[in-house]
Amino acid sequence: MSIDAETAKYFRGDFIWLPEVGLPGHGHMQMLEHGNLAIADLFLNWLKSKGL
Repeated sequence: MSIDAETAKYFRGDFIWLPEVGLPGHGHMQMLEHGNLAIADLFLNWLKSKGL
């Protein structure tokens, strides 16, 4: 398991590996990358799933 997944687990959060949800090749600057709208949709759907 990656350090990012372990960190999410520690904080009782969700870890989403972008390649596993069809969004490979993204780094830390998602808002500037090609495919940023798909990532934004993923974030928005996650927020909705949490009732936010």
